[in-house]
Amino acid sequence: GTPCNSPVSGTVTTYGPMHSLSISTSASGPNVHFTVSVNPNGKPATVRVQSAGRDQTFTTGVGVWSQSFTDAIGYNATDTIRVTVSDPGRTTLTQTASQSTGPPPPPPRTISLSQGGPAPKGYWYSVSLSGFSPGERVTLSCHDSRDMNFWTETVTISASGTYSDSQLCYSQDGPDHWVTGGGVESNHVQWGPL
Repeated sequence: GTPCNSPVSGTVTTYGPMHSLSISTSASGPNVHFTVSVNPNGKPATVRVQSAGRDQTFTTGVGVWSQSFTDAIGYNATDTIRVTVSDPGRTTLTQTASQSTGPPPPPPRTISLSQGGPAPKGYWYSVSLSGFSPGERVTLSCHDSRDMNFWTETVTISASGTYSDSQLCYSQDGPDHWVTGGGVESNHVQWGPL
């Protein structure tokens, strides 16, 4: 036998219950970002991450495990994240978190100008506005290369945030023609006299 006072060597692995499972979430535009972390407490564990963008399984090491993810779910949507941490012989941990995204950004305010039909002198300014607030009153100003603000008219934006007029003003003086209103400048269109 072995004397009672002789050293005995062996490998001992100590571990305890898994703990500190957390899911932190945030939203940015149409994306949900989340980070999952858990302490497997001395023995590897299996982590299953289920969300709108994935159903993945990972194996941890013996120390704290953390992983970040991004799901592109669109605007006005909710991502539900479910995480399960398991290891045979230990109590399974489960946690769920939800994160919603906000509404889409408003469309940019635009004024689009095109050359309209023949006018008493030159051509009509055919104008379309979009991305404005419904009911908003916008003062439109017509410009050409010779005269700035040669015509001004205040219009009311429709319920859909648009306005159009195929005969806003007219000009034969070129070469450039454009419209401004509500802090926006249209594209420049070139024409001369009829």
